[in-house]
Amino acid sequence: MKRRKRIAFFTSLPEGVHARHVTDGMLYQCQKYDYDLCVFGSMTHLQFDRKQYLQGEANIFNLCNFSEMDGVILDTTNLNEAKDCKILAKLCERIKHYPKLKVCALELPIDGITTIEACNDDVLKESCRHIIEHHHKKRICILTGQKDNYIAESRLSSVLDEIKAHDLSVLPEHIIYGDFWYSSGDRLGEQLINGEISMPEAVICTSDHMALGLIDKLITNGIRVPEDLIVVGFDYIEESASNRVTLSSYDTGDIQVGANSIDWIRKQIEPDEDIIPYKMDTGMLFHPGMSCGCQVDLKDALKSFRSALYCTSRTYADPDMMKNADIGLLMESYVLEDFTGAETIDECLYKIQNSTYLASPFRNLMLCLREDWTDMDNDQYEGYPDTMKIVVANGEKMIYKAEEHITFPTEYMIPQLYNERDEASVFYFSSVHFVGKMLGYSVLQRNISDHTKLNLVYRNWLRFINNSLEMIRAKRILQIFSIRDEMTGAFNRRGMYDYLERMIQQKHDNDKLLVCVVDMDKLKYINDTFGHHEGDFGINLVCSTLSAITEEHEICIRAGGDEFYLLGIGQYPDNESDHRKQKFLNLLEQKAKIYEKPYPITASIGSLLYSVHSVQEAEEVVRKADEKMYQYKVYHRKQRTS
Repeated sequence: MKRRKRIAFFTSLPEGVHARHVTDGMLYQCQKYDYDLCVFGSMTHLQFDRKQYLQGEANIFNLCNFSEMDGVILDTTNLNEAKDCKILAKLCERIKHYPKLKVCALELPIDGITTIEACNDDVLKESCRHIIEHHHKKRICILTGQKDNYIAESRLSSVLDEIKAHDLSVLPEHIIYGDFWYSSGDRLGEQLINGEISMPEAVICTSDHMALGLIDKLITNGIRVPEDLIVVGFDYIEESASNRVTLSSYDTGDIQVGANSIDWIRKQIEPDEDIIPYKMDTGMLFHPGMSCGCQVDLKDALKSFRSALYCTSRTYADPDMMKNADIGLLMESYVLEDFTGAETIDECLYKIQNSTYLASPFRNLMLCLREDWTDMDNDQYEGYPDTMKIVVANGEKMIYKAEEHITFPTEYMIPQLYNERDEASVFYFSSVHFVGKMLGYSVLQRNISDHTKLNLVYRNWLRFINNSLEMIRAKRILQIFSIRDEMTGAFNRRGMYDYLERMIQQKHDNDKLLVCVVDMDKLKYINDTFGHHEGDFGINLVCSTLSAITEEHEICIRAGGDEFYLLGIGQYPDNESDHRKQKFLNLLEQKAKIYEKPYPITASIGSLLYSVHSVQEAEEVVRKADEKMYQYKVYHRKQRTS
């Protein structure tokens, strides 16, 4: 089968209205052309004020293997927000190493990269026509984004051109620059109320956030909307339809921009193939609300209300319930408590596996972690290691046990990307991290024909996973400290009994218990003469020597200050205790010679091989081996003094 073309799309907050619309346009065209779409997106906007968390989210932009892509689309509108992280600059620098790769940027120009122009001119002009022709307003105020901002100036220009086409003009004081956020609308409302700016008949806001801020300020201060002043927004966020005065707003042309970007790449990578354009119907982009006095679209308002509704109970018989989980389903499922209540790594991953229904629908859903993700002494903050491991999978393959985990080269990004499929897919890549610590990433795969939107449920489900993975890592460290000796890393007595009990439960009929008891010689003399740090050196050397002869199914224990055990159960030859004893003594002698300390590092050892059936019997064997160790110590002490 011929390799399917792959397009990489870089954005932020893929659940946001802009990214959703752009992605929609891409999906429409990728479905026509049978292209895979790989979306790399931080699950926060890039002006997020928690820097370390933002760095953890933005790390996903380091994952893409550009050599496996046929085209790249940069959502410069969103990526340009990252002033401190310089994400866009870093991406462009990496892309330079792939000169044959076809790359375009959305709306905001980048030197040397083709720009896909915004498709908002017709929509904004339609907004003007609605106010002038339908509502017969002439004194119009325009609230746009930051001065000299490319998008803000472009939107302002479109509105001014249409007003001029109707032989009208706008007073200089009625051209207002803001920041595309609620605060700008609130500030304009204050200026209108106190008379600093004369009251117009209508305000066109080039973002809904600004319009909503303006409406709330006005009605709080007794200015009626729309009776005293008409307000119209732009980009139609869900809040617009559920505001106390619902906002009349227009969808952006972002769907068209997304579609055009795929068409541009197709012309570059398959110049002989047909282009099937996406045609935007501007008449379908208007969402009437109370703010301009038009008949409210009740169906739209109800949809927005239901989307924002937090349901504490529901009918699980509803077949549509799982098409896209809502925030109520996420919170009332108590998955956070399930995740963080897990006592072991396997239990935590199993519970995550069982919660994947919250991201429905999907073809595959995978959690990929670095192989040493449980190691808190080896945290990584940027980039990814050479290999990753799929620890949770739901879809074409299910993973329930540790032995089913799949290790793969990170350059593959995800193995399923290379599978033969009847239909193209969209792959959503998202960072898995705790604050800034990189743990891995998640991949949500859907059929390209499935236009189900990412929503805040998926983002918060991932946050729950991030927190639970960090908690289970911390629990693991505490568990290790509770069963391990801090100085040597060997098991302590508690760890010995936990492990010994499991070994006895799992033993076969002919298995025997191997016990070696080791006691370091002359520790007090070394401590008193050369210092406790030298005594600790000797303890560690004896322990590391015993650990070196400890096989995979056995354990090494620090039973006391200078006393150590080796325990194992298995099919041992009859002479194993003598063989292991001699192996330890020879190795310790070799190691001691290497360090050339001014004192001898030696140890006494006793070893036994017995058949046991209980922990109590094993304790008795340890006691007998301890006696043999003491006999060895006494015998060699006499030899040294004779």
